[in-house]
Amino acid sequence: LSYGALRATWRPAFRDPFRAALAPETLRLPYPDTDHPPFDAPHDGLAAACLEEARRRLRDAAELGRAPGAVIVEPVQGREGVVVPPAGWLRGLAAIVREAGALLVADEVLTGLGRTGWLFDVEREGVVPDVLLVGKALGGGLPLAAAIAARPLFDVWDGGGEALHTATFLAHPLACAAALATLDAIESERLVERARGWEPRLRADLHALAAAHPPVARVRGVGMLWGVEIGGAGARPDGERARRVVEQCLERGVLLLCGGPSANVLELTPPLVLAGDEWAEASAVLDAALAASR
Repeated sequence: LSYGALRATWRPAFRDPFRAALAPETLRLPYPDTDHPPFDAPHDGLAAACLEEARRRLRDAAELGRAPGAVIVEPVQGREGVVVPPAGWLRGLAAIVREAGALLVADEVLTGLGRTGWLFDVEREGVVPDVLLVGKALGGGLPLAAAIAARPLFDVWDGGGEALHTATFLAHPLACAAALATLDAIESERLVERARGWEPRLRADLHALAAAHPPVARVRGVGMLWGVEIGGAGARPDGERARRVVEQCLERGVLLLCGGPSANVLELTPPLVLAGDEWAEASAVLDAALAASR
């Protein structure tokens, strides 16, 4: 929510109160959301159409003297409703970004450290970004985030003494110790493999819930990151009903989050140490909450 991040985020509720203070140079490229396409294109051709549009916009910006310095992308969009792009799109985007002479910045604050069944989700596509952003799970519950890049990229911060970009609690020792312990646990407890192994069951159970509750329009996700969309598919997105489901689940001890532009997507991010009986209880709670929200 800092000024720099507000320039990059799309969400108007975050941006609008500060719009007058935000620099206007940010260029937005289309994301291939097959459930809600950014423009008319065949379903199986949406990824290619988005890539071609990205190439055109980056080329036009360069011709206007506004060559991009970096392109920031979520390999899976999180708060926008768990949007999983088609296979091959991220690889294509990486190639276009390199053609434009820009850096590829992968925002894996949500998806990183095993959430999608890969240590970092870019690995699903075999993409190596220039900068990798991580946070949330990194600190094991303590506040910590990191930007990972090759050493030459960090030379720009070298002011010959004091760091040019810093903060009072940067690299807090306790949070760093927690992060090291978290990374050890992810590896020793094989949590990335656990997340990947959970995907078939979560997919099957959530699709079964969707079939039992027609207001559920779509289910999408990967690993242990899933979105259950309420409404849509010929009906208006029902954010109010999604809110009621979240409240019903909260009363029964299960935490969900409303995501998506219309706040109508139930976002599920269970812990990577999830046990079978815990999921059985949580899915029963979600089943009851969907029924009670009518």
